[in-house]
Amino acid sequence: MPRSLPLFYSTTTVRRPLLFHSSVNPEPFGRVIVEGMLARRPVVASVAGGVLEIIEDGDTGLLYPPGDGSALRAQIDRLQNDPALCERLGVSGYKKALKYFSRPAMINDVNSVITEVCPPRRRAVTED
Repeated sequence: MPRSLPLFYSTTTVRRPLLFHSSVNPEPFGRVIVEGMLARRPVVASVAGGVLEIIEDGDTGLLYPPGDGSALRAQIDRLQNDPALCERLGVSGYKKALKYFSRPAMINDVNSVITEVCPPRRRAVTED
């Protein structure tokens, strides 16, 4: 995560700190969502593209239909009025982001795929 983002996320508030991702068009992967999760912010995002790989509705964040401003507002209001939900989503989102989307997790996953696809070669035994 860029160094300036933790400061931004830690000082940005409505009534409670949160991050909302309002993409109308599908994105293959929402890095901004993961950055918010790594900053322990509850995340509200539209159900578009790779968001469903990142957020489990009600567990690691809240979802709403793309382009539905009323649904977005309802989810933000829900978080603003429920500090326990904010805390729970922030913690569970952080844990999921660390487990699956942090730099070490991604490096480990890529290494696993490379090892599976290109296993180490065995040296041929030759007789002298």
